Amino acid sequence: MRCNNIKKLISNYECPTYVFDINELARRAQYLKTVFQDRALLCYAMKANPLITNYVDKFVQRLEVCSPGELQICINKNIKPEKIVVSGVYKDDNTILNLASKDSIFTIESLNQYDLIKTKAIRENSKIKVLLRLTSNNQFGLDKDDIIKVINDNKINDLVDILGIQFYSQTQKKSIHKIEKELQLLDALIIELQTEQNFTVLELEYGLGLPVNYFTEVEFDEAMLLSNIKSLISNMNFKGQLVIELGRGLVASCGKYITKVVDLKNNYNQSYAIVDGGIHHISYYGQFMATKIPNIDVYPDINLDKKEYVVCGSLCTVNDVLVRQFNTRELRLGDYLVFNLAGAYSMCEGISLLLSRNLPKVVVIVDNEIKTIREEVKTYLINS
Repeated sequence: MRCNNIKKLISNYECPTYVFDINELARRAQYLKTVFQDRALLCYAMKANPLITNYVDKFVQRLEVCSPGELQICINKNIKPEKIVVSGVYKDDNTILNLASKDSIFTIESLNQYDLIKTKAIRENSKIKVLLRLTSNNQFGLDKDDIIKVINDNKINDLVDILGIQFYSQTQKKSIHKIEKELQLLDALIIELQTEQNFTVLELEYGLGLPVNYFTEVEFDEAMLLSNIKSLISNMNFKGQLVIELGRGLVASCGKYITKVVDLKNNYNQSYAIVDGGIHHISYYGQFMATKIPNIDVYPDINLDKKEYVVCGSLCTVNDVLVRQFNTRELRLGDYLVFNLAGAYSMCEGISLLLSRNLPKVVVIVDNEIKTIREEVKTYLINS
């Protein structure tokens, strides 16, 4: 995001504000497409940032929804039904199945969900496309035995079109060895289903869990990690359609959160900066009691002596600490802190309704044009 856009935002918009740079999103999507080339389609898990769904839609082949609300956003934004993967540990007939198009793909995460999808197929008088989610030993998905049960039952009833397998274990996977073990597990399962159940997996959706360098003291070589992942994928026995599901790894870099310094104080030789935002607006994965330092820019960018601050938000709780030991140039009232890498989850994992503080305005930058996509929300109206 260019500096002049930040200056324009600061001078024309009230803080706090979320900013999503669609130019950076396009750059990031193109980079990932180049990495995987024609071997994989890209799927966006829109829970990472539902606010820019219609923009992300232009750069990916699939969008994954996990709730009726997310599905309704896709419907409102005219997302093509065939691009939507309806996922989630809980699906019910009265909401998500009625909302969802028969042209979408559904994940099956339990035998009960399989029965629901069969009912929908009968009602729609059409085969429903599904992916069987393999559990990673938690509440999500099916174990191998239940996957086999579904496959065999469908051989008899032939009501759903089982495309293949979906698998996701965790986010922030920096270990290439863990990814290698997961791909080997999936490869072995696909071979077993072919040889023992006479079932061909046509599609494998793999949640990569690509990590993001949120904090200044933690680094990893993403280019090397992606290169190793590409080699692992190339060496798989599975040669069907691979879909890489991404959330934070796709959109984190496009977002910023801007908040203003509204008070400065010194208590017992500790300098504090109070901002008009807080932990109800921004949260970084892996941040614990504000002990890690996110990537933050200070505006205006001027040369002053260095000073260390505890940066606190405006909530009336001692927990509202954004950064401890933030070593920066001396802050002044009215300065702005720009939290980078805020494009994924950061804006939707906070305790946003605490103390009825307002939800920030949301803007996007497309080329050099700034557009408001959500005005500031008065939460006292929600709570009234």
